[in-house]
Amino acid sequence: MFLKELPQNTFVGMTRLTYLSLRNSSLETIASGTFNSLNQTTELDISENENLSKFGEDVFQGLDGLETLISDDFLFCCLIGEISRCEPEEDEFSSCDDLMRNHVLRVFMWLLGIGALVGNVFVIAWRCHQKERNKVQGSLILNLAISDLLIGTYMIIIASADMYYRDVYVLHAKEWKDSFICHLAGFLSVVSSELSVLTLTTISMDRFICIQYPFSKFHLGPFSVKVIILSQWIFLLTLAGYPLVASTFASDFYGRSSVCLAIPLTSDKPDGWLYSVFIFIVLNLFCFLAILFCYTMIYFKFKQSAKTVASKTTKAVSAEKKLAVKMALIISTDFFCWVPIVTMGILALSGTVSIPGTVYAWTAVFVLPLNSSLNPYIYTLSTIKFRNRKSRNSCSEISRNTVRQIINEGESLKMTSNNDKQDRFTKMVLREIDRYHVLPMISIISKRPFLLSQYLNSSEKHLTEDDINAFEDDLTKAVSFVHKNGLSHGLVNEHYILVQAGTPRRAYLILNTEKNLDNPSDVHKLQDSDNDQLKSLIAKLKEPREATL
Repeated sequence: MFLKELPQNTFVGMTRLTYLSLRNSSLETIASGTFNSLNQTTELDISENENLSKFGEDVFQGLDGLETLISDDFLFCCLIGEISRCEPEEDEFSSCDDLMRNHVLRVFMWLLGIGALVGNVFVIAWRCHQKERNKVQGSLILNLAISDLLIGTYMIIIASADMYYRDVYVLHAKEWKDSFICHLAGFLSVVSSELSVLTLTTISMDRFICIQYPFSKFHLGPFSVKVIILSQWIFLLTLAGYPLVASTFASDFYGRSSVCLAIPLTSDKPDGWLYSVFIFIVLNLFCFLAILFCYTMIYFKFKQSAKTVASKTTKAVSAEKKLAVKMALIISTDFFCWVPIVTMGILALSGTVSIPGTVYAWTAVFVLPLNSSLNPYIYTLSTIKFRNRKSRNSCSEISRNTVRQIINEGESLKMTSNNDKQDRFTKMVLREIDRYHVLPMISIISKRPFLLSQYLNSSEKHLTEDDINAFEDDLTKAVSFVHKNGLSHGLVNEHYILVQAGTPRRAYLILNTEKNLDNPSDVHKLQDSDNDQLKSLIAKLKEPREATL
């Protein structure tokens, strides 16, 4: 039966009618007073009328005894008022009056949104202002901040819509869900959340490669990391934009809920539900497992390196604890952000568990954007004070840990006199390692894997012309620093030079038992000897070598 329009007083005279079904009648309009005189009607079904959009707020006038109403839109439940049964039920977020019915969630929406915006705007401005020495990690963290900024933008859009539709939301619910702004918000939520996930995975894998394979040629460089970032943006813009244009998806892919999310946390399987499963469950689970693997291997590698020393110093133990705490923080925030969504999605879709609407709401509003609010503090704000200590290549942080471990495990500087001056020099060296390219003397030097002598004796490790030029610059700076502090080295050769992986590789001069130049007659002689040794070493490196160069 196709009615399309029901005029006023359509059912006058049917006073004994108790059940009325207008299901699938192609209704478009119901006039005010249509149901006059149906005082004894207890059940009304107006479902499956997708085009029903013209009706007044008093559309159910005359249905004083109604107990059950079945429709396609919760709006009708709001218009009928309190009855025994009304379908569909209200969604997980909204009520008849407000887009966000829970006041606590409303507050968290603003707090997390503003926190994500402020924190990530600061990170972007700071990293754009500062000259990046570590181009790879800097590019990745900048990309992470941009993605997290987008999730903050999404939350502010939803919070603003809630404020705009306060007390009258139900009258504009369909208009809001079908709007361009709602679809844009849903699009931003997918791009930002998944870009953040992929960027964190890339950062973790880069750190893993740097510490597991420090001499590998397959480290990320400034160009390769830009290619990866561009590829991620293209992939996610396509992934998030496809539901907006594909005919195989329902037009309300991003408008299924009042907060414009398509997270599959219910047993419903509308058009495109498999697409949502791939985005929010499969992809996120894979990335979390990759991050967990990388940081677990990094930590055990750090522990294994520490065991090679007979005894740990207090500083070494402290460094290990700090590394463990930071890794635990990174993994735990990722865990609490993604694992609940993955777990609840699997349980809901399998039909094993019915996820309460309040859990869905808290997950979408609090859990999903948690990482975006915390990432600025984990990856940037907590490490700003160490900004000048970072090295210039993609493996700077991992190599830095190696250098610190070497320092902690090494012997103290062995000076011949003037201990106060030597102590000040030692502290300066520890503070300015990357600036002056010098390291305190380390024990068991022959067993260290980063020595230049090992490069010269290896057929697998190769030094490029750029590497040698960088070595010359670094070692000249190091020798000059030693001389300016009234000391000489005496052994500027491949056995006292530590090589750091990167493009190009960098060199550090390991301090031997330095000679304190208190006697002016020895100054020129000893310093000239250091300079001659350096020139000889550089000349040796520049010579063609069949086996090593």
